[in-house]
Amino acid sequence: MIALFLGLLMLGGLSSSAMALEYTQKQGYFKMNLPDGWKWVEFPNEVLVNYPDGKTVGIDIQFAPDVVKSPAEMKKTLEDSVGKMKTGVEAHNGKILNDKEMNLDGEYARRLDFVTSSPHAVYVSYIAFFHAGDVYTIIFGNPNPNDFNTLDAVAASFKFK
Repeated sequence: MIALFLGLLMLGGLSSSAMALEYTQKQGYFKMNLPDGWKWVEFPNEVLVNYPDGKTVGIDIQFAPDVVKSPAEMKKTLEDSVGKMKTGVEAHNGKILNDKEMNLDGEYARRLDFVTSSPHAVYVSYIAFFHAGDVYTIIFGNPNPNDFNTLDAVAASFKFK
């Protein structure tokens, strides 16, 4: 899935449109601000934020119910998830740029930033966290570091309702 997602990312381009529109997930779980012209596409347990062409994925948000865990269990689960991602990145000659703990709208989260190997290097972020009994992942990336920063700003607008 990640390989397909990264392949789609490489096709897109970003405009310098200002963030103009707030979108809310249909069940009211979360909201984000998107640049004018971008597309919000919902599926059960997933939201895709597409470039203005409507086809190319910029950000993939997945969420699913999970068993109730203690804060220590959640932290360990996220640590294990990031560890598996790191192993996969390194096995494919990618480079880890950043692995950090963070706060995402009041929730403990883990963020892994990496770049895939050449000749088609893509800058990618993987963010994982729990909220209200669900486990979430947000994945985004772009081969252009400046365009990656635009995706990062869009992802930073993620808020729970």
